[in-house]
Amino acid sequence: MILEHLEASLYQTIEEKAINCYTLRTFHFFMKMYGLVNSEERGKDRIASKLFIKKTSVLDQVFRFEA
Repeated sequence: MILEHLEASLYQTIEEKAINCYTLRTFHFFMKMYGLVNSEERGKDRIASKLFIKKTSVLDQVFRFEA
């Protein structure tokens, strides 16, 4: 349903916009703000960079993942 409300641009597909929005809101505005993850962008510039995310010990204290 979200994809129906987004428009493609010259630089991003609808799917890329949705992924970027989810990543920004989930990891930067929520998980990083509460200390659940650390993130670092690596690359020579903003366009070519990759985002690396690493969980913190706080994440393990708050959530338990079982297989």
